[in-house]
Amino acid sequence: MRSAAGGTSACTFRFSISLSPDSAARQAELTKNMALVGSGRDAYLIDPLELYLDDSLVDKLNIAADLKGQAVTEIAISGPGTGRTILKHRRMHWRT
Repeated sequence: MRSAAGGTSACTFRFSISLSPDSAARQAELTKNMALVGSGRDAYLIDPLELYLDDSLVDKLNIAADLKGQAVTEIAISGPGTGRTILKHRRMHWRT
């Protein structure tokens, strides 16, 4: 984790998701005709994966072009992130 502007910290994240075969097939069907942006290793589907928590959008992640139209059941997700510094996070929890 490294410090960023405005009292936040920047870090990277990595996690995996598992889809059922039916969900993977649906994802393949929904993305098979989707346009791409970028090229080569930097190519992504035009529509991002939107992550919601309690009905609030918390992040948008690019979907790699090689997942276009593919029924993949195991997907690795990684990228950069920012948030409160660890110290600020701990102070908030110590007060409660």
